[in-house]
Amino acid sequence: MNETASLPEFEVRPMRPEDVGAVARMHRGFIENGEFRGYSIANLGLDFLEKVFYRLNMDNPHFFADVALFRGEVIGFIVYASDRRVFRETLRRHSVAIAFATAKMVLRHPVKFTRHIWGNLGLLTDALPAEVKEAHGWGFLMGVKPEYRRIRLELGKGVWPAGELWKNMERTLRAKGCDQVWTVAGDHNSKMLLLHRLQGMEPVAEGRVQGLPSTYFRKFLKDTPKKPS
Repeated sequence: MNETASLPEFEVRPMRPEDVGAVARMHRGFIENGEFRGYSIANLGLDFLEKVFYRLNMDNPHFFADVALFRGEVIGFIVYASDRRVFRETLRRHSVAIAFATAKMVLRHPVKFTRHIWGNLGLLTDALPAEVKEAHGWGFLMGVKPEYRRIRLELGKGVWPAGELWKNMERTLRAKGCDQVWTVAGDHNSKMLLLHRLQGMEPVAEGRVQGLPSTYFRKFLKDTPKKPS
């Protein structure tokens, strides 16, 4: 465990069932506050985020969600996968629940649902730039409450929650045998683009993702254990 994660007031750990509601509300809140745009799945509503995207993926061995806590409060999260075909496993495990949730969404908001599925199609299929197709590690999204983006602890040490979440993601992906990680960020999101540069991510391709001009990033992870042959 890293030094800051062991401090008594701050920790990063895997999301637990009791954290799901807080993470989904935070995810949805970033949309309402205008921090994320385009055809994000968060636009499908809080109920879809919590019950389908997060809860149905909790038993997926390729899906990971970590939370940052400060004094027991969930203040940030990061979501990522060790296989870019991660959602095929979710569909295999929970096809009935997904079909039911999809049918309900289509009946209520047919145009909205179609637009958002179409806007995410490139992420759900193999229609990715060649530069990232060999990277199994996939970082989806991250969020930290604005008032906690920098924390000064009583011990006199500063904590950068986004940096700690990112380091934890890379550690987990290396442990899962991923030698590369890829992400994509909207070109409008200057804060996320800066975070990518600070984390050593290399811009490798451009395209439209979720309806917005975006940049694909890739990073080679060092000291990655080899997967069993």
